[in-house]
Amino acid sequence: MNSRYTFFCLLFMLTLTACQTTPAKRVDENKTENVTIGFGRTDIQEIVATSYKNFVESNQSTWKPAPKGKPIICIGKVRNQTDEHVDTKMVTDLLRDKLLNSGQVQFTVEKAERATVVDETETQDESGAFEKGAKASNQLTKPQYILNGRFSSIRKKNNDVEELYYAFILKLVHIRKGTISWQSITRIAKVKTRATAGW
Repeated sequence: MNSRYTFFCLLFMLTLTACQTTPAKRVDENKTENVTIGFGRTDIQEIVATSYKNFVESNQSTWKPAPKGKPIICIGKVRNQTDEHVDTKMVTDLLRDKLLNSGQVQFTVEKAERATVVDETETQDESGAFEKGAKASNQLTKPQYILNGRFSSIRKKNNDVEELYYAFILKLVHIRKGTISWQSITRIAKVKTRATAGW
């Protein structure tokens, strides 16, 4: 009887131990992350860094307003054409943050936010706050450019090796002219080899 009781007690304790999880810990966000071959934090950082570098080093004199004007940009959509669920908006949000802090460009609110801004300006117009001047709704800044693009990938694998190639393309399009004023392509290649059992 005692042996059966002891056995079940040990089994219960082992079950509890197995169900326990280790506590989460913070890691250095700049440390290279290679948990899987899929898209991850390090890839986002590489895309943002490459796109930013390409932008600030580009020949902006051919399209940047003169003499001290700043290009006014609206963030468009980056189409995800990969087989992974990737939040491309996170990439453009992080890039916008770096570009804003550089002081070289201005951004308007995105299309989804514009309706909220219009509602607020109409409220201000109706309040009479702008009776002596231009209406708030007539003072909204119009973007000159839209930043959009696409995210593509090629995946190949056999029994031993899996290769993954990413291309993240960003384009700055002049809204009135429909011309591409700037483009950046970030290429990322990864390979994963299946571990073989050894003696």
